[in-house]
This record gives sequence, structure tokens and C-alpha cells, in this order.
Amino acid sequence: MPEKFNVVKRGYDPAEVDLYIEKLEEVLKSYKEKDAAIKNAFINAQIAADNLIKNAEVEAAEVKKNALSYLEEVMRSVGQQRYLLSGFQEDYNRLVHKYLHQIHEHEMHVASTKIDQLEEYIEKIQNSASVAEEVPEITETDEATEAKEYD
Repeated sequence: MPEKFNVVKRGYDPAEVDLYIEKLEEVLKSYKEKDAAIKNAFINAQIAADNLIKNAEVEAAEVKKNALSYLEEVMRSVGQQRYLLSGFQEDYNRLVHKYLHQIHEHEMHVASTKIDQLEEYIEKIQNSASVAEEVPEITETDEATEAKEYD
């Protein structure tokens, strides 16, 4: 492309100017095509970005919904476990109370029986002591007297 045109009578050479204008129009057309392609690419990128954002929002809402649903399920399960644990604790306390009561009754019965046996044993000892006190002591002289009486 010439930067300067040849000067002819009455101005520049019209053929050169026309040729230069044609080349400029081609360059301009190329730039317009590139500009249109860039605009289309930008519009397509914007549409794709909008679709990605929309899909991400839909997916995020679904994930959030599922998470909340799962959280509710977990909370129900925790409530059920708490209820079962409470029931277990009540059953356990009743059972422990029942067996402690029975153990206490049994221990009291055993202790009472042992006390009764001890009292009986003490009475036997006391009776043995009183029998021993009632029986006179046998001496040699008494034995001789008794032997004479039987003869």
C-alpha cells in the first residue's frame, strides 16, 4: 500500500486512489468480520456463562435440598435414638432397682437367719452352762459313795 499517491494534473492518480480504497475496504471488511466473530464469541461465552451459572444454581439448590433432607433424617434418627436410650435407661433403672431390692431382701433374710442361728447357738451354750452348773462336780469321795450305794 502506498503511503503517498503520485500527483497528476488535477490531484492524485484516481486509479491508485481507487486501488488504495479497495485495499482499505478489504482491511476494514476483515476487521469487521473479526469484530463480528469476537462479538459472537463474546455473546456465546456470555450465554455459556449464564447457562453455567443457572445450572450451578439449580445444582446447588438440589444439593442444598438433599442436604436439608438428609439433615432432617439424621435429626429424626437422633430423636429415635434418644427415645430408645431413654427407654433403655428406664428399663435398666427398674431392673437394677428390682434386683437391688431382691438382693437387699435376700441379704436381710440371710442376715436374719444367721442372727437366729447365732441366738440358738448362744442359747445352747447358755443351756450347756446351766446344765453344767446343775450337775454337781464328781469327786473321788462321791464316786466311792455312789459305788457303795449300788452295791
